[in-house]
Amino acid sequence: DGDTASSKPAHGLVLVQAARFPVLAYGDRIRVRGELITPPTLPDFDYRTYLARGGVYALVRRAHVDRVA
Repeated sequence: DGDTASSKPAHGLVLVQAARFPVLAYGDRIRVRGELITPPTLPDFDYRTYLARGGVYALVRRAHVDRVA
């Protein structure tokens, strides 16, 4: 079901950055596809540490999000 050779099981909090549409509601079941990365440490801001304070240790940028039944 969309798995690839590079897929690995994971768990924890992830910040998903996606397009505003389709509009989703709290409680919708979704499928997210994209590259799971470690948040970057920028020259003037430690984004990785900032997110870690909220328990987020991974990021998916430009995610493809689909609502599932």
